[in-house]
Amino acid sequence: MPDPGISQLPDWLSLRSRTHADKLAIRDKDESITYSELNHRVQFAESQLAELGFAEGQILCVLAENSIEFAVLFHTAIRMKAPFVPLNSRLTVHELAWETEHCGAEFLVTDDSNQALGSNIAEITEIAIVDLGTLTSGSTVNDQDEQIFLEADNPLALIYTSGTTGLPKLASLSHLNFYWSAIASAANIGVEERDSWLVCMPLFHVGGLSILMRAAIYGISAVIHTKFDVESVNTELDSGAVSLVSLVPTMLDRLLNAVDSPARYSDSLRAVLLGGGPATVDLIRQGLDRGIPILQTYGLTEATSQVATVSQQHAVSHAGSAGRPLLASTVKLRGSIDLPMTEVTSGEILVRGRTISTGYYEKSVISDGGKFDDGWLCTSDLATRDKEGFLTVVGRADDVILSGGENVHPEEIESVINSQDGVVESAVFGVPDKVWGQKIVAVLRVETSEAFDLEAIEGILRLNLAGYKVPRKWEVVESALPRTASGKLKRFQVAEEFTQQ
Repeated sequence: MPDPGISQLPDWLSLRSRTHADKLAIRDKDESITYSELNHRVQFAESQLAELGFAEGQILCVLAENSIEFAVLFHTAIRMKAPFVPLNSRLTVHELAWETEHCGAEFLVTDDSNQALGSNIAEITEIAIVDLGTLTSGSTVNDQDEQIFLEADNPLALIYTSGTTGLPKLASLSHLNFYWSAIASAANIGVEERDSWLVCMPLFHVGGLSILMRAAIYGISAVIHTKFDVESVNTELDSGAVSLVSLVPTMLDRLLNAVDSPARYSDSLRAVLLGGGPATVDLIRQGLDRGIPILQTYGLTEATSQVATVSQQHAVSHAGSAGRPLLASTVKLRGSIDLPMTEVTSGEILVRGRTISTGYYEKSVISDGGKFDDGWLCTSDLATRDKEGFLTVVGRADDVILSGGENVHPEEIESVINSQDGVVESAVFGVPDKVWGQKIVAVLRVETSEAFDLEAIEGILRLNLAGYKVPRKWEVVESALPRTASGKLKRFQVAEEFTQQ
């Protein structure tokens, strides 16, 4: 949603190189650089891209792991008014080739670890491959006399959605979207001069990329980990060096259950934003008991990350809730019953506001992709809302199982299964059935086959859920269940593999 009062926004790095020149901007495992140094690195990268024939406004694709170099390229794209398209290095060559052709990029920047993958993509698409290290290895001191301003409504980044239900869409996120996302988050958790935000989720995901933008907007530091490593993250969180971090539930669970996990985390850690999927109340309370200030959040790519988040004051009393909508978002629930929207207490989440994407990019055209209804983004996420306005996400409209005339939400069943001893993870879905319409199936991964007691788990389910929600068929697998880069379960893929057996 355009903001009639804001037509331009500053290039935040250019601004911070003046106001916070000597402040630590970014630290990774190899080096630390100030805002002034980051700005000089960006100026060098800008000149290198220009020499290669890259022009302002062209789409810039990157296939790289988390690093300072990645951040330099991100800010370079912003400086060159180039829509930034970060690609998921976990995808196959053919998937990535499809995405580079779909977005129309002429250049693909790769780091050393993705050089071979980039070469394979180039063989299919003939896209030009550029080395990230070469672009970002130098520094040019060319201080600007005037502050750089950018058109607020222009695309800052084009980010592929998780693709949990088919081909991904390329969400267009503007400078204004990222700005209001930062403002809304700050209104909820505040900004302190000492803040340092740990980035241990992929920077090709909106949850990671938005941290880089928030750091520049706030004038705080970002600490980049190449990947999520339990020991490294636990050490970082306990050191007192970082005050903020964003995690998905599977990450938090691994941190708390690691052998070297602190009995109680550092008091310097003032907010842990937990999103990317449902978290059990037990997991949240376990973290809170260990001194981790968990704030469960709900968001999506098209909303530039957060839509709703639990506030500090409600972290304990509303554990398990996704909180209330943040400053820049308006949420309503579209239910199946004919009541005014203000009275609906359950249904599909619809969102609008200044953080919402204007649409999906394809061949230089922005369309609504069939996901917008009169200005509202239709998320396909289902939720309940209590009298205080707190949202609790219960599942996906696409994943709802219709069994015996009853709607069944897989997450509700998975939550109970996953809480049982010996269960690592599970996926619940429906398959066609002549009698029930759909039959509920559960695929689960366990620690050891000896730890799996089907009768006990079925008994627990019957104690906690209605009988029609208990799976009729079970399958135990040894390998991890497929997930997106942000940690969301690819339930449709599990179902496809099961039905093909």
